[in-house]
Amino acid sequence: MKNLKWTLAATAVTASLVAPTQAVELYNDGKTKFNLNGDLSVFYMNSDGNGEVGDGFSRFMFDMSRELKDGWTGFGKLEQGVALSNTDNKLVVNRNGLTSTGPSGDHTWLRQGYVGIGNDTYGSITIGKMFSVGYKVTGGTDIFEMFGSQGAGVYNFGTDGGFSGTGRAEQAIQYNLDWNNFSFGLQVTAASGTDIELTNEDDEVAIEPAATINYSDSYGWSVVYSAPYNLQFGVAYNNASVTFTEGFQDITEGAVVEDEMTSASVTYGSYHNRGLYMSWVFSDMKNHEVNDESQLMTESQGSELYVSYRFDNEWALVTGYNSLQDKSDSTSEYHLKYAIVGFNYFLDDDFYIYSEAKIDNSQLSANTNSTAENAIGVGIKYNF
Repeated sequence: MKNLKWTLAATAVTASLVAPTQAVELYNDGKTKFNLNGDLSVFYMNSDGNGEVGDGFSRFMFDMSRELKDGWTGFGKLEQGVALSNTDNKLVVNRNGLTSTGPSGDHTWLRQGYVGIGNDTYGSITIGKMFSVGYKVTGGTDIFEMFGSQGAGVYNFGTDGGFSGTGRAEQAIQYNLDWNNFSFGLQVTAASGTDIELTNEDDEVAIEPAATINYSDSYGWSVVYSAPYNLQFGVAYNNASVTFTEGFQDITEGAVVEDEMTSASVTYGSYHNRGLYMSWVFSDMKNHEVNDESQLMTESQGSELYVSYRFDNEWALVTGYNSLQDKSDSTSEYHLKYAIVGFNYFLDDDFYIYSEAKIDNSQLSANTNSTAENAIGVGIKYNF
């Protein structure tokens, strides 16, 4: 079942990028398996003298599989996000904060939930909420512990990318197939008729009144090639129709636009293994993000870089870069850009201490320096 296992892992992220974990086997009768795994992470962050303990995207997940007739396997996954540290006055270090962690005030929330069926020869079909097929291309840089994931458009509008279909896709139907060294993915979503109210925690760029948008059905595809020398190349495309119902500057109420994102990536190595790992993602976007003035960027380009090197003495150096630039017209100078540097120290493959610093050099639309502050933090993570 080698190909099927790869396909299931690819629903979340390319298999070689997944951090090592030791799943707890809760049940196995030789035909049905039921496992528990996840991670717990908390950190202390300081920005401009203000400190706070925050949650590092902790979650737990149940993986289930059952052998069926004629070489088919049924499988499912339930993943819940958990807030280990939850306060009412979160430290906002950058516009849109970090990637979306769930509904405000909730201590647990659904990150993924799907059921599927697969076969070595014919691939797999899954239905539910899951990482998009495009995430097999863009997920290689979405592994910083505290910062990042703001350049490639995966989590647009500060959400988890569920309704656009680029992140953890809502109401999605996926088909994934491995053939030789290629992985193919097709996706459609049925996430229509749902109004999404966009608010902003950063008072400097408040949306008043709160903007409301409505996503119609979206579709996407991806192709990943596993090349010699531990290299991977990928390309992905996603398209969704968006109706802006109210609240956006310079957009007529009821206007419908096409939200498009085309991404490409190159990755070397395996995440958290000893030696060099690096991944670079580039995205070209249309009507997919907003700038610092809450104006829709009709054209934008973004990129993310993640580089780490793990030594034999269990230290790993980490660095990277995020960039998102408004290309709509010559009047906007908006350019989100910052570097990340840090380290991991592994007490065990699944238990490590981490530290990251964000060095921000962003530029606002009016060609002034961003008021986003530099930040630094340290935390602990336990994968299980």
